[in-house]
Amino acid sequence: AVVSTQSTGVHLPAEDLDLACMVGNGVDLTVQPYTLCGIIHHHGGYGGGHYTAHTRDGDHWRHYNDETVSPREPHLMSPTGTPPESDSDARSAYVLLYRREP
Repeated sequence: AVVSTQSTGVHLPAEDLDLACMVGNGVDLTVQPYTLCGIIHHHGGYGGGHYTAHTRDGDHWRHYNDETVSPREPHLMSPTGTPPESDSDARSAYVLLYRREP
């Protein structure tokens, strides 16, 4: 069997993620929306690769690559609101971290 990774883009908002449609009965659906606050990226294939990350503090984003930390906003959306086909930030997002807004 051949094992490989997928790089299919997933369309999720950076602001106001509403999880009401994903919770079961009896759960309070008046919870506040969620905001993207971190991204873990995987670059490479199934057998190996490299991890980088983005974190958000207020309106400021930082990019972490081994010992290098630099201010850089992730490039997740094109002007039309969809992940750009050629952008590695959008294609390499492995884990998205959301924070519930108060």
